[in-house]
Amino acid sequence: MKNKCTLIIDANWLLMSRFSIMSDRFKLDVPEKAKEAAQNELHELMAKSIIIVLNRFPSMDNIVFVSDGGSWRKQLPIPKSLEDTTYKGNRIHEPEHDWKYIYGALSELSDICNSIGITTSHQFGIEGDDWVWYWSRRLNADGTSCIIWSSDNDLKQ
Repeated sequence: MKNKCTLIIDANWLLMSRFSIMSDRFKLDVPEKAKEAAQNELHELMAKSIIIVLNRFPSMDNIVFVSDGGSWRKQLPIPKSLEDTTYKGNRIHEPEHDWKYIYGALSELSDICNSIGITTSHQFGIEGDDWVWYWSRRLNADGTSCIIWSSDNDLKQ
């Protein structure tokens, strides 16, 4: 009997790592039809990336697809020692990109994953790394090994 193994995918990391190679196609001045086409191609690129990983690890028998739904941490009071900093303040949300289409690609892929029976976890106020923590602990407790596909430094905590 083979060991059970689940691939936990940080969908926001997957999105941003694939978006970076086609970011010019999502600029605000690009025609809507072209951004719609780019959204579809981005969604397909993410799906193909998942297939490549699954082919490299034939022992995978399950997938959990997690994504950000905002941050509960932003609701916490800021300690006096950190009042001059902003949570994730080093991140830049580039205003020259049409984020509706970029996140639309993620939403499409998440909907498809959900429709074919892949576990998807997305909830308002919960970050993807919190879902990774939850699923890895739960699956490990059940005797299932996990591979986490992400480069999120918060996971080192």
